[in-house]
Amino acid sequence: MSTLYLMEAHSLVKRDTEDCLLIHIPEQRLVDGEQKTALIKKRIPLIKVDEVVVMGDVTLTAAALDLLLERKIPVHFVREHGSFQGSLIPEASKNAL
Repeated sequence: MSTLYLMEAHSLVKRDTEDCLLIHIPEQRLVDGEQKTALIKKRIPLIKVDEVVVMGDVTLTAAALDLLLERKIPVHFVREHGSFQGSLIPEASKNAL
């Protein structure tokens, strides 16, 4: 079972294609303006994902959530310190026991 952990602060997760999510992590700068990390964009194929855990300040678009629910992938939300907040569980399939 593969779990996608979304933990990077201020990241944006949106629908990319019919079977992929696009994770956009903005660049971060230090107080003096020096670049700490560069802009990162990463495509995640949903064929490899069984569930998603969202921790902290991460934004998921409505289209991304719709795609995850469409693919029957549950999304779990936890606080920055790891305490559970809640889950978004897709409808059970007709063939579920």
